[in-house]
Amino acid sequence: MAIFDVGQQRMCVRVVYDGVASAGKTTNVRQLAELFATQRTCEAFSPGEADGRTLYFDWLQITAGMACGFPLVCQVISVPGQLVLSARRRHLLATADVVVHVCDSDETAVLRAASGLALFDAVESERGERIPLVVQANKQDQPRALSGAAILAALGRTAPVVEAIASDGIGVVDTFVAAVRTVVRSLEAQIERGICRVAVDVAETAEAVLEKLEAEEVDPEWAAEMYLEELSNMFTFGEENSAGPSIDVLGVVSARVDPRVPELPSEHVPTGFVWPAHTGRAALRTLGAEAANARFEIGADGGVRVTCGALVLTTGPEGRFDTAESARQALVRTARERAKLGALLAPETVLVAQPSGAATTWLWTILPQLPTVAELLAAGTQAPGDAHDLLGSYGTALVETLELELANGGPLDLSPHGFGVRDGGLCYVGALNARDLGDQRPRDLGRALEDALVSLSLVCDDLEPAVSAIEAALVASLSSGELAKLADAATFREPTTLPVAVRAARSRLEELLARGRRAA
Repeated sequence: MAIFDVGQQRMCVRVVYDGVASAGKTTNVRQLAELFATQRTCEAFSPGEADGRTLYFDWLQITAGMACGFPLVCQVISVPGQLVLSARRRHLLATADVVVHVCDSDETAVLRAASGLALFDAVESERGERIPLVVQANKQDQPRALSGAAILAALGRTAPVVEAIASDGIGVVDTFVAAVRTVVRSLEAQIERGICRVAVDVAETAEAVLEKLEAEEVDPEWAAEMYLEELSNMFTFGEENSAGPSIDVLGVVSARVDPRVPELPSEHVPTGFVWPAHTGRAALRTLGAEAANARFEIGADGGVRVTCGALVLTTGPEGRFDTAESARQALVRTARERAKLGALLAPETVLVAQPSGAATTWLWTILPQLPTVAELLAAGTQAPGDAHDLLGSYGTALVETLELELANGGPLDLSPHGFGVRDGGLCYVGALNARDLGDQRPRDLGRALEDALVSLSLVCDDLEPAVSAIEAALVASLSSGELAKLADAATFREPTTLPVAVRAARSRLEELLARGRRAA
């Protein structure tokens, strides 16, 4: 509750970030610690974090203007989202002067966000008073993200709402400012009406809050697992041995054997350096069993490919960053673009920003080891009907990928080498260059489409099934305006420079784009 800290001669209020697990509460607090570096009165404090999950709370104090004529300090606290830790969450909510409810904006996650407000409602009822509420519609970069207004409607609430991408720092300050304004207005209004008397006391410390939470009961069925995870993070892994090659936590010889090979990704990278957060760490743990048999390949361009069991890990010069923060930002950009792949995204996809030495961090991409369209066609072992279907699927997937590039920028691999085959369906296994993702200048997509057909002609004599699928998908997926936009960004080579099989296909596609331009 709001108090007047007599020792510091200032008002003190508590801003509690609430929400279900993985909504982005901790991300908000850590971003605030960076964005308010000159206004925070302490370092961000997260006791007992395990595997990126908050076990007690995240704590930060920020000076934030005036309230009731006195300097104001805000104790910013995020709650643990796991159900097993609901007692701790309830305790922190009960002390809130304002609650920021952080929601994952994906349309499939809104029901979880709504259910997460049940405890807030219960605490409010127990206190017998309204607790000011602000809603943050986080993760707006997702393909199926709902707007802030739509989320408020789904939650059935009337409250300030801020759309955010907390991982990028977008909307973080706006959310905090909205929360502070809400609580200050509420506090001053209650004082003016004479229904609130601010207690005079010494502000509670993070250590005191931790001591109270440690006394709360934890479900014994889950307690052992949670605390073992917590303890495991206290150990140091991958210590260097200057006398010889070092072995990282996966048990694989690291970059000190070959300076061209960066350190392999570890499950113990900091929070925010692996995507998806929880499933990504689980995937990194499973690599340990296969690490002894990992096979390294180093290309002429410096690209590194590591085959480890059923997974393939890749990085290269474009994935090398001089600071951990620049690598983390590249991971965020790459994750956002991978998510936009939708049905073409391989479920096992993991991104890791792995620190390697004092001043280098490498961005790794982990994908399932799948045969590519090019490999299957080149092998020539498929029945004619299966090869026909594969070519049709490739043509459709090529247009889906082309449409993504047309909308978002960032070059994608349209060749048959960029698509892996699983259970008759295709996944995108091509590269996403993190350094190029911010460049929205359109490349020549006509030339890229032409290059894809040339690449296909090297592994397949009959392009007809793929070309027919490309034509059908272009008409079905793109409006005449989008076809015109594609046509405007397309130039083609002289036909005589192309393989014979590609010339006819190119001519058909060029005519289709021209019709789109005329229709627009």
